[in-house]
Amino acid sequence: NNVDPSVSYDVNFFPYEPVEIYTDLTLNSNNLNIMEGVQFVVHSGATLTLISSNLSACGSMWRGILVHRGGKVIIRNSSIKDAEYGVFALDGSQVYVYDSQLENNVVGIETSDNGSGGFNTTDISVTGTVFQLNGTLSNPYPAQVPFGTKPKAGIVYNSMLGTLGDDNAVENTFSN
Repeated sequence: NNVDPSVSYDVNFFPYEPVEIYTDLTLNSNNLNIMEGVQFVVHSGATLTLISSNLSACGSMWRGILVHRGGKVIIRNSSIKDAEYGVFALDGSQVYVYDSQLENNVVGIETSDNGSGGFNTTDISVTGTVFQLNGTLSNPYPAQVPFGTKPKAGIVYNSMLGTLGDDNAVENTFSN
């Protein structure tokens, strides 16, 4: 957890090597420039918290944040840019996004299909968040599935029961 608040970092992992998160990690007022094809992977029992932080590509797209069953991501007043998936939540994970910006991602947030034909058990809340295309999408990382010139979607829920937004919170907005 050697991340100091209010510091910018270049995440110079080898391209395509994941950043594995096994214990709680908080990024507070950090700016991360992430190498192409890199993915943050939040494992069971770990929580990744982003507070007033910015995660964006350094060149071509990065893969985004993958949350495993039992893992948790909390994003507050932060931005995730230039990713294949801003957040990809596997069945049984927890994802909470408040007052944030998901910009120039192929997909802002997606939940996985649970594979058994039943409903996904991901616990998710998204309020006050902006999903948008601002300018153009970054170039794909090598071997990335082609995606065109515009994002696929702000949010994709697969086999989910749930609520998007909250009457007591700022609305989510989607553009382009």
